[in-house]
Amino acid sequence: MGWRVERGPQILPATRGSVWQVVGSFEARPVDRAFFTITSSKFQMYTSLTAPLDANFILRFFRRIIDGKIGLLSEGDLADELLKYPGFENGVPMGHIQYLCNKLEQNNLLTFTGMKGAFGRCFMAPTLPEADIHYGTYNFTTLGFPYIRMFFEKSILPVVVRLTDDSHDIGTCFLAFNNCVITARHCIEDMKIISITTASGDIILPKKIAVYKDKMKDVAVIFTQQASFIQPCLRVAVETIILDDVLIMGYPPLPGFDAVQVSEVTSIGSHTKAARGNIVGQGKSYLDNQDYYVINARVKGGNSGGPVIQKHGVVVGMLVQIPTNPEDNSKLDALGYGIAVPSNDILTLHQAALKLEEGGSNDLAEFLPFKNLEKGFQTAF
Repeated sequence: MGWRVERGPQILPATRGSVWQVVGSFEARPVDRAFFTITSSKFQMYTSLTAPLDANFILRFFRRIIDGKIGLLSEGDLADELLKYPGFENGVPMGHIQYLCNKLEQNNLLTFTGMKGAFGRCFMAPTLPEADIHYGTYNFTTLGFPYIRMFFEKSILPVVVRLTDDSHDIGTCFLAFNNCVITARHCIEDMKIISITTASGDIILPKKIAVYKDKMKDVAVIFTQQASFIQPCLRVAVETIILDDVLIMGYPPLPGFDAVQVSEVTSIGSHTKAARGNIVGQGKSYLDNQDYYVINARVKGGNSGGPVIQKHGVVVGMLVQIPTNPEDNSKLDALGYGIAVPSNDILTLHQAALKLEEGGSNDLAEFLPFKNLEKGFQTAF
């Protein structure tokens, strides 16, 4: 057999149906579960060493035509292919191949076509949009929210502001549309100083700030001076249904801490917490007659402007507020629901702003006055 699985100091032949957990550089141990679990730090180490082995690589491999047909290649053939790549000379993680193939099959991205030998499940893959492959859609779908959080954690940034009374506050923004920053309008309007800094230390400065003429729509699109970002930009799209699982990421104020990125997915890392929720309702608020999603993840004030991300890595909304207690508006709703604007509000504003910038006119968007400073910008005059 031309492929093996490493397990600690030993090299063992791969066995069909085995499930393995990555614990380090090409090491694996069997786990008594029906799925694959890894921590983000180990996952980062593993993927950096085995860059070809992801959903995109597998999907492209099973699109290959052999003797005029597709569907003739097996997991064993895939393992043999990986042996050609640096780092796989002594063996390939067969359990991880099987895990990825299982997940892709479950998501109707691979079709089982038969067996080749004792351990070789054969698959065929459909022709998929290259834009989705490039974005990473199939890796997000296959590897889940922990991978999405890790992939985009440097694309979701704190918005640190100084108000006109010289008090400080914090919100959240995210990168989108190649060179734009998306946030909630109330996070940046009428602020003495607004500071948005990338993970590499670059200060983001606006070229234009688009907002709705309707001040009740709490969305702002900042067209930045950057031609593009080094960090990956999130895709914004309208594709969600009630009870979709979602990932919330943001920077709620935590006493005694600097800006800490919080979501709600699985666990607490070195400086990142992750959490998970569901979209549980959609409707109009009777207070301002705007469309909103209701999110059942725990959110705090600094989450405002943070993305609501579904399982394909797509932004389907943006957090803008936390409901208040109907009996006392000074108190937050004890249920902990979050309120998000639908992604359609972001897309509509972005398109309206592009039209406005090109010299057109519309009844939706306008540009917010601002002044660039040495370490940020201001919108209060």
